[in-house]
Amino acid sequence: VTTYNAAIAACEKAGQWRAALSVFDDLAAVSASSSESSDAAKPDVVSYNLVVSACELAAEHARAKELFAAGLAAGCYDRAALFREDGSVSPDDAAAAADV
Repeated sequence: VTTYNAAIAACEKAGQWRAALSVFDDLAAVSASSSESSDAAKPDVVSYNLVVSACELAAEHARAKELFAAGLAAGCYDRAALFREDGSVSPDDAAAAADV
């Protein structure tokens, strides 16, 4: 996962959201085809954060929201993390959480 995350991070920094998504998709495919039950080959919270950020930076907001919702469904995000320090939650985050 670390190598995939490093590649996704490099794509994000270079402004290459499509490449970041491609690497993320490769990681997800490896995870799906893995016969092992190890978490080592599964996208983690870092993977999701990086690919969501890459999409957000490229103004691919709908795609970022879909990926965030997928991260929630995969159990990578704690729903409590959606809340800000003042107890509010952003409408986009609430909508993504509700779609899961």
